[in-house]
Parts: sequence; structure tokens; C-alpha cells
Amino acid sequence: MLLVTVEDDGPAGRGGLTLGDIIIAIQDRPVQGLDDLRGSLGPDSVGQAIPVRILRGGQPQAVTVTVGEQSA
Repeated sequence: MLLVTVEDDGPAGRGGLTLGDIIIAIQDRPVQGLDDLRGSLGPDSVGQAIPVRILRGGQPQAVTVTVGEQSA
């Protein structure tokens, strides 16, 4: 899933994700779209630091993101 926006002060930005990163897995679960992303981030994960695998510039990388609450 290609990141087309990242808020610097949001959980993704604070976790080191940047515009253009491609999320390929969250907690070792493959992510191919928004439904996969939402399915990996339930209410019980808020405040948890989770491993995220990404492609950045074609190179695989691992980052840790602390999950925030979903805005309305």
C-alpha cells in the first residue's frame, strides 16, 4: 500500500514513515490495501508499538510505529 500522505506529527510520521513508502506488512500480516491495513489495526492496538515492513526506494526496511486513535 503506497503512502500518499503522511502527517509529520501523526503516528506514521513519528514512526519514521515517509511519503512514497510502500507498506508491505504489519505485524507480519501482508498489506495489499486499506482493508488489510484497517484489519491489522484494531482498537486494542492503540498505544502499542507494532512492527511495520516497508519498501523505501525499492529496499525493504523495518520500522516500529506506535498506533494512535483513528480520527473521526
